[in-house]
Amino acid sequence: MVFGPPVVFGPWICDGFPMDGGAVIERARSRFRRTQWDVVLVTATMLVAAAAFVGWRVSTPAECAWLAPDPAAWNAEGVRPQVSAGCPLAAGQLVTWAESGGDTAHLTLARTGGIVELDTTHHQELLGERLSSASWTLVFVVAQFALCAYAFVRKPEDRSAGAALVFAGGLLGSTFVTMLGLPPSAAFTGLPHAAQGLMTHLAYLGYDTPFAVGGDHANHPE
Repeated sequence: MVFGPPVVFGPWICDGFPMDGGAVIERARSRFRRTQWDVVLVTATMLVAAAAFVGWRVSTPAECAWLAPDPAAWNAEGVRPQVSAGCPLAAGQLVTWAESGGDTAHLTLARTGGIVELDTTHHQELLGERLSSASWTLVFVVAQFALCAYAFVRKPEDRSAGAALVFAGGLLGSTFVTMLGLPPSAAFTGLPHAAQGLMTHLAYLGYDTPFAVGGDHANHPE
């Protein structure tokens, strides 16, 4: 049985009186017509992209270094990863090439051309450390998205509620992607770094500042 808003019967108003089936259907149709489906589509696309990146990051072995979506981490010569405690790679060291094979990631260093080998078998623990270090930030973005989603469900035609939902969806997805980071072994080949850029740069509408990642020779086959 469905209960709706007050129903008028002559001079009486019966609060919570059962609604007939026709009224329920008409109300659903009205809500469907008033919903901003462009907002739903954009928000869902960002969340799906972020979920795909997080799923790949969690399921793929990676080293004790990562790249944040920070201009200082990327240049035309290579990348400068951040590292976890005890990582054999020094923080900020320039890496010109990286690839992963088996249980080891091989990183080529600039200037010397030396290769640093990093173990990839403990990536779950390292990811847990990354997320726990930002636990309160993650709680905030999740709570903000839940609040904006509730406001949008309550008033699907409200443009301000729609804008807030898009912003909260982008912030939620990009925060998880930023905190997990991109392993250097995935920065030179494949599509993961393009997915990271999508969620941390292009997910925000109105971003029109030109930027390049890796120089003219990089970002292939994207």
